[in-house]
Amino acid sequence: MRERHFLTRDGWTSDDESEHAMVRSMEIADITRASIAARTLARILHNSLSEPAATGSDSLGEGVNCDLADAIYCLNDYIFERTNEMREVAEHFEEHKRTLGGGHA
Repeated sequence: MRERHFLTRDGWTSDDESEHAMVRSMEIADITRASIAARTLARILHNSLSEPAATGSDSLGEGVNCDLADAIYCLNDYIFERTNEMREVAEHFEEHKRTLGGGHA
C-alpha cells in the first residue's frame, strides 16, 4: 500500500491493515438507510429552525427540534457502531487470511 500524506492519512487505520475489506451488502444497505434517515431528519430540523425567519410561519417548537436533534445523534451513533462492527469483521478476515499465508503483510 502506498504511503499517504499525513493530512490525508486515515487516523482510524494502521499501516498493516488491508486497504480493501469484504463487507456484507446488507450492512452497507443498513448504513445507507440510516444515512438517508439522518439527512432527512436534519433537513426537517433545518426547515423548522429557519422557517420562521424565511416565511413567518411557526417552527415545530423547541421540544420537537430537540427530539429531531436527538434522533440524528442516535442515527449517527448507530452508523458509528455498525462501521466499527464491519471493521472488526474485516480485521478477523484479514487475520485469518494471514494465518493461512495469504495475507499482504
